[in-house]
Amino acid sequence: MTELTEHELKAINRIIVRLEPAQRERMLADLAVAEVEVLVPDRSMLRFHLPGHIPSAPGQAPLTPEAKVRDLDNELLEVVLFEDADGRLFEFELVRYAQALVLGPDWSTLEVDS
Repeated sequence: MTELTEHELKAINRIIVRLEPAQRERMLADLAVAEVEVLVPDRSMLRFHLPGHIPSAPGQAPLTPEAKVRDLDNELLEVVLFEDADGRLFEFELVRYAQALVLGPDWSTLEVDS
């Protein structure tokens, strides 16, 4: 398990603050206690583990709003925060549609839809 980087935490919080109040409070509470697992070495996929919580069913759903950031080579990355089947914080992903690995997001270019 690891810690979120300062930039990852800021990006996640920028998405969470745009959620509906009840969902926002739940996600902030989950984020405060979550353990973070790096699923891909480039940190493009992070999974959250919540103490005492086991999802009741498989699956995940993306949270809105949508967010985007530029990779170091200026390719667009989609920033997606997922909830599990129980509406709990589940995963953070950087999705690159261009053919190549994520090089490293330029977090100064982060845009979050309202």
